[in-house]
Amino acid sequence: MTETPPRRRWAPIAAVGGVLLAAIVVGAALGTGLINLAPAAQSDPTPTPFPGESPDPSTEPSPVASDAPPSLAYEPPPGVLPPTAVVIVNEPTELRSGAFDEADVVTTIEVGRRMTIHGPLMVDGRRWYTLASTDQGDPAYGHVELDPAGDQVSLEPVNCPSGEPSIATLAPLSEWGRLACNGDREIVLEGHEITGFGGYRPGVYAPEWLNGFLGAFAIADPADPTKHMFVRVAPDGPDIARPQPSTNPGSALLRVTGHFNDEASTTCSATELPIAPADNTETANVEPIAAELICRGQFVVTAFEVLDEGTGDAPSLAALEVGTVVAPVVEGVTLREEPGTIGARIGTLAAGSQNIVIEGPVEADGYAWYRLAAIGLPPASGCIAPVVTNPLGCPVWYGWAAAGDPSDGSAWFVATETDCPDPDSETTDFLSLPFRLPLVCYGSEEITFTAFYPEIPDDAGLGGACAADPSVAWLYCTNIAYDEVWATDTYLGPQQRLFVDPDSGVELPERGQWLRITGSFDHPAAAACDEANQDVGFFEDDGEAVLMCRTHFVVSAVEVTSAP
Repeated sequence: MTETPPRRRWAPIAAVGGVLLAAIVVGAALGTGLINLAPAAQSDPTPTPFPGESPDPSTEPSPVASDAPPSLAYEPPPGVLPPTAVVIVNEPTELRSGAFDEADVVTTIEVGRRMTIHGPLMVDGRRWYTLASTDQGDPAYGHVELDPAGDQVSLEPVNCPSGEPSIATLAPLSEWGRLACNGDREIVLEGHEITGFGGYRPGVYAPEWLNGFLGAFAIADPADPTKHMFVRVAPDGPDIARPQPSTNPGSALLRVTGHFNDEASTTCSATELPIAPADNTETANVEPIAAELICRGQFVVTAFEVLDEGTGDAPSLAALEVGTVVAPVVEGVTLREEPGTIGARIGTLAAGSQNIVIEGPVEADGYAWYRLAAIGLPPASGCIAPVVTNPLGCPVWYGWAAAGDPSDGSAWFVATETDCPDPDSETTDFLSLPFRLPLVCYGSEEITFTAFYPEIPDDAGLGGACAADPSVAWLYCTNIAYDEVWATDTYLGPQQRLFVDPDSGVELPERGQWLRITGSFDHPAAAACDEANQDVGFFEDDGEAVLMCRTHFVVSAVEVTSAP
């Protein structure tokens, strides 16, 4: 089965953790299947997630620094920016859509911003790095030429967790953080195996067992399966016999002993990577020292034990509850436009990414499918190019995913808790919520809060038209909705747009005042937004238009008040 390309133009810009440097460097890796990354001809929905980060080349082997500070077990060679490290931007920096001068400038990063760095690709003797925002609520992503010994960015110190390493403390760290904090010390980890392995990404990686897909499997923290990491086994490593992921994923409790900073890292390379996300013809190699450091950040198993074959300790396949937030426990669950394995592929979901269950289940091709929506962007934020869909990073996706593998009862999602602030006493936090999350937190319950209703300058250029039926245009037509309120009387970001049903008799007071506002999300009129969308066409999917309208806050009462 050949997948159709994703239709969405939203651009994910926040790279998460250590997921596939090659995908970050070149844009989106390709793949199909219910779980990420099988070759294009494969339609088997068995989980096949990406292994952890694994690309970036090197000039010479980099020894462990003998003068490392007590808090770090490994220091990068002088003048090297370690891949997956966090850097601080010291001067305004333009990011481009590809690793060449003619590529479009997609954004400019301001001074002081924290960014994750990857690469570099060596293009005509020049070093091109990829920078990705560390803040998913304020995403940015792109390529820039940097001198690693220069002052344009500076390396942020690694904050190493205290105590003995565990999956729970290692999983949140990048590959660089794991290496810097642990060096080659022996570490014992216990966790449930959650996935198999496999996939595709552009480029050539060596050695495959340390720098590719072979010899890798993932284990998760027993208390929190969203915290997981990949471990690797050398061809001459321990003889590992474990319950097969394809028949019993996630149920076995494993104990693995191993280390980072393996000596085989000096042989790592990543070559023939495209220099632009949309161009697979021109390629370049990653600087050898970077590939070496990525490999040094991989956990290599030296001993292995199955503690428990498992009888249901791992997440089991069960119905997902509509209106709740769920997160994948495996990498690469495929999101599709329609339920079923032939549905057009939108992209893949990263393990731990938050999704609202909108509807389902729908039975198709032997799987239970649910329509999922990302929790949305926070106020005053957006998504930029280039488009990255493996995994989806910009939290505005909307599509169908299978809940798990019915052949063995393994679940690919678990429910997650949602932090729902009190709108009245925690108004700033309430107004900062990602735009779809209030549906989960408050449903259609009536809530009250205090906010500032700002004045609009006379030359603001407002106006416009909307072709939707007037009976629902007030709720659907966001292009002419200008009534927003702020958490303070000075614009700082947290805000809420207000919608007023013209038949309700509610009228907003004059601007420039503090208001006491009562209303609710999930208004019944949202059901008619599918027909409005057929007339106007804000969305390709009418169901997504209904979801948008459900997220709009409809005022039922309002009065002028004093500042809180």
